[in-house]
Amino acid sequence: MAYDDKGQLWVAFACGGAGVLPKIGDKWQFWQAPWYFDSTTARQPFTATGSGLPGNLGTAIAVSGNVVYYGCTNGLAYKRGNGQWRYIRGADSIEKNKGLFRTPIPKNLPRQEQVGNLAEDYVTSIFPDGEYVWVGFRQKGVQKLHSDTMLPVADAAVNKFNKGASRALWVRSFLKCRDGRLYAATYGGGLRFLTQLQACDDTQKLRPFAFPVVPTLPNEKNMESICRRLKAENKIEDAVFLYDDWLTRGDWCHRYGNHYALLCAAAAPSNVSVNFDVWKAKPVFIQSGIGLHHQKGDALRHWLDSHNDAANPNVLWNPEAGVRTESEWNDHGEEYAQSIDGPDIWVSVNVPPGKWMLSLYFYSPNGRKARNGYRDYLLEVRKLKSEKKHQQISELLTPGLYSLPVLARTRVYDFAGSGCWKHFALSQPGSYLVRVCRNGSFNTILNGVFVSDLSKSPDKLHSERNLAIPLPPAPLKNTTTSGLPALPLRLWGVAHKKLLTNPALARRGLAYAYRTFSSAASVPPYLLERWRFLMRWFTPDEVAAYHDSLLKSWYSVQATYPYARSSQWRPHSPRVVPLSPEELRYAASQGINWKQYLPHNKNQAQPSLKELRLRFNQQKLEK
Repeated sequence: MAYDDKGQLWVAFACGGAGVLPKIGDKWQFWQAPWYFDSTTARQPFTATGSGLPGNLGTAIAVSGNVVYYGCTNGLAYKRGNGQWRYIRGADSIEKNKGLFRTPIPKNLPRQEQVGNLAEDYVTSIFPDGEYVWVGFRQKGVQKLHSDTMLPVADAAVNKFNKGASRALWVRSFLKCRDGRLYAATYGGGLRFLTQLQACDDTQKLRPFAFPVVPTLPNEKNMESICRRLKAENKIEDAVFLYDDWLTRGDWCHRYGNHYALLCAAAAPSNVSVNFDVWKAKPVFIQSGIGLHHQKGDALRHWLDSHNDAANPNVLWNPEAGVRTESEWNDHGEEYAQSIDGPDIWVSVNVPPGKWMLSLYFYSPNGRKARNGYRDYLLEVRKLKSEKKHQQISELLTPGLYSLPVLARTRVYDFAGSGCWKHFALSQPGSYLVRVCRNGSFNTILNGVFVSDLSKSPDKLHSERNLAIPLPPAPLKNTTTSGLPALPLRLWGVAHKKLLTNPALARRGLAYAYRTFSSAASVPPYLLERWRFLMRWFTPDEVAAYHDSLLKSWYSVQATYPYARSSQWRPHSPRVVPLSPEELRYAASQGINWKQYLPHNKNQAQPSLKELRLRFNQQKLEK
């Protein structure tokens, strides 16, 4: 975001182009590029320069005088005064255009012959300073442009800076000090000095620095306005992006997937799937594969990175083993040039009638190492017009699929420090196809796919299998609304009901209602706890208690089933002993406490491990 000298707020949207909000009023003006410049496959322009924006995946925005600069994953655009946007692309743009998946090749498309002036397409930061504009990139460090011509300017300081290690060339932002020193903040190389610019004018008044303040409580006018707008919303689309969640991380049980959960490759090469619909009255069918733009014989990889990463809450909980298993689907993109469009991961989800939430989980465990950090995906949801029941993914992935309309989009990036959930609402039965676009990344990964029945109470999560699932939250009983603030209560009800018609406004309404309630003395704490649970907001104490319940749920499985105590059955699970399931069943039949054989037990086991095995083998011989 950036303010101009008129007080207007300019915004580069992560998945929506650019916009400006005037100082007074709430009337936005938006600009977007075509999502596909050839209607089906090309997500970038074909020319090195042109009018409009070069893409909608915004990364940076800056204002200098009457000029606005917009950066995205496909280049840099600039707008002078009331003029049109113009864009310039990077030196890698020709290779990216050549790497497009094109079947068939459209006729009469413009061909790029000129090499782009930017060092690369993926712009990360912009710093205009008088006569020049400094531009930061993901892989190519820094470039200096002339603000009038937008042409590169040779600079010794830039050449020196760009001789750094690869991760020290991933520039995230610029910082100019009062004395004129210009620094670049990098993702892997720290804060690096770039060059000396003209010092700031001593007569220039600086705004006093202050930390952001807690927002004031929403007033009645705000809440009434949201209520009215939400009540007027009635249309529910087949698929809509709901929201993202950076707080839940790997703690999905009782939060997402109350109908069906799939942990990608958690039992590699197999997945771990859990069907919480005991009677299977509403079957959900999920498949996966890589896109059509791949080498002959290539296929989706099932990669298991760590069997048990207990200390990392970003890793999905695996209820089959009572551990956090770091695993993923992988499109094998690391074997392709980053200029290749694909292969991509495609996920097919077939749902029956009802209202469903489809949740995808992304976590990059090695995102701070080498090129693994270059992961920035575009997610697209399409719906097949008709299909055979449970049609195989290989039959679904055809060239015609790319021409189907995109019903919902979002973007996921910077998910190495914290895992990110992306949620979509599906309101009509049938087969939906989610494309996770590699988008010039190192490769494409996906950790889990979850389907929630939005009509099911969050208090009910049943399984027909013996799994380490913690107890559900306590349901509200004998709750009365008497004496509670009426307006936020009404806003909560309306917003919760309209989540599928206007997700962004409804989520704001829920936040307003909770914020108002949390400041009211008459609201019981357990009601606030319930609302936090529904919003997926958790206090540190609640998170700690939840993590404790995960382990206890595994211990309860071990208490009931001897095989869950065996390191032969689950070598990476917590609290297992070096005995086979059969030996443990024998020990249980003899009243022998299996916990004696835990590695940390300091007391002498009676009988010893050797003696126990001798007794077991003798019994087998007698039988």
